[in-house]
Amino acid sequence: MGQYYLNTRVFCDYATPDNHTAFEFHMELPTPYEDFRKAQEWLEDGKWEAAGDYLTERYSQHGALINIWLSGSRSRSSGEDEKRKLAA
Repeated sequence: MGQYYLNTRVFCDYATPDNHTAFEFHMELPTPYEDFRKAQEWLEDGKWEAAGDYLTERYSQHGALINIWLSGSRSRSSGEDEKRKLAA
């Protein structure tokens, strides 16, 4: 996709009774290779705040979206989002 390029994908799941459709929005945020393992460890260890601090410091213009994404990811990781997943 490339650095800083925004990408939109639309899909339809024909295997669902109601043909579940959705839009997905993606954006790559380049990260120095030397920081990759550190960020990966934060996410693996559930240190969402550390990951959020790092990302919002580097990409302050996207801070609100980063925090929304991390909040949703934290919920999914802890199983809090299981009800919504089963309802979809």
